[in-house]
Amino acid sequence: MPPRQARIVAHTLIILAGMVLPHSLQAQPHQSLQLSELWRIGHEGDANIFGVIFDVVADSDGNTYVFDRQLVEVHKFSPEGGFLGVIAREGEGPGELRYPCGLFITRDGDLGLVERVPGSVKVVTTEGDPVGHLPMPEPELGSRIFASGARQTRDRLILYLNQVGGQGNDDFERWDSLVSIDGTGAITATFCENSHIRPSGDAHYFENSLVGFEKWIWCVDARDRVIVNRVWDDYELEVYSLDGELLRLLGRDKGQRVRTKTFYEKKKRYHAEAIVGSHHDGKQITFEVSKTDRTIQGIYPRLDGSLWVLTSRGAFDNAEGVLATFDVFDGDGEFSRTVSVRAPGNLRDDKIYISQGRLFLVANHMAAMATALGGNWSEDDGEPQPMSVICYCLPDVLE
Repeated sequence: MPPRQARIVAHTLIILAGMVLPHSLQAQPHQSLQLSELWRIGHEGDANIFGVIFDVVADSDGNTYVFDRQLVEVHKFSPEGGFLGVIAREGEGPGELRYPCGLFITRDGDLGLVERVPGSVKVVTTEGDPVGHLPMPEPELGSRIFASGARQTRDRLILYLNQVGGQGNDDFERWDSLVSIDGTGAITATFCENSHIRPSGDAHYFENSLVGFEKWIWCVDARDRVIVNRVWDDYELEVYSLDGELLRLLGRDKGQRVRTKTFYEKKKRYHAEAIVGSHHDGKQITFEVSKTDRTIQGIYPRLDGSLWVLTSRGAFDNAEGVLATFDVFDGDGEFSRTVSVRAPGNLRDDKIYISQGRLFLVANHMAAMATALGGNWSEDDGEPQPMSVICYCLPDVLE
């Protein structure tokens, strides 16, 4: 049975068993929260200067770790926002980085550093001292392993893997999988997987086909369940046990959000300038932008067991002064309420991270990304504003 057909059958069985969340047509509880700023760094005139911030996490002591992909460095900041040093940087030595793509706090309280190429997870203490590597699976014969993200549970490593192998005609096949790995590096469960052929010649890609680095949005919640969104237009979250069992689906009937013509044209220009206009050995890569926003923009597990879901409408259709509106599911997967958080910002331009009761707003994220790729996100040719990080208090338990 083809993978997509098998997924539809599995989902149908879950719906028939009454395990999928129904959407209520009644008015839903809503809460508004004014965010309280704790500190900010990287703004104009500040000594901290960033290239492209690609990840932000906090530890249980309130320290913050900012991963700068362009500078290939991880900066540590105190609970009050004071700079404590660079704890990982580019290099070939123990704990040093070459092609990192993310970070996370390990179950022992250390810092896991995900290397995309070659796929690996390095571990350093929160002071930057090398600890070693976490075990990785062996690649299939004739293929190479890349990593696109990782999280650690009490006894497993959840890893977003990519494997690439040749097809004998200069084309290559890419396999993507989200898997659970034990302490020996053996794969114990596969949550989702697919593959596609990348041609050696000219290529045409579609934004809504989810082929690329961040095609799946996923997390591990406080109960060690793996939650995945892997579709563009649907509000659909798959909830798995660590053994790979599909436990339930979470969803609400939000409908697709059509992009404005202005933003659609801006995205086309961005991809043309920053991604595709490049020729590689005479090959032309083109990219077709979707006319709808991706329905799920982010999923954020909270320490109280709840899951905060950011949709395209919750990110882009807010009243003045509202940064984002989240759908909140409780620890049992039941929708409980929506929460609007009030703070300056625009999620078309900025990006948010949530960790340890704090919300981090990375301002001017898209402008920095575009500049690093040789493009321009702004409507004019002026110099982009510097990236900055603004830290807000975001309680895990709301009254």
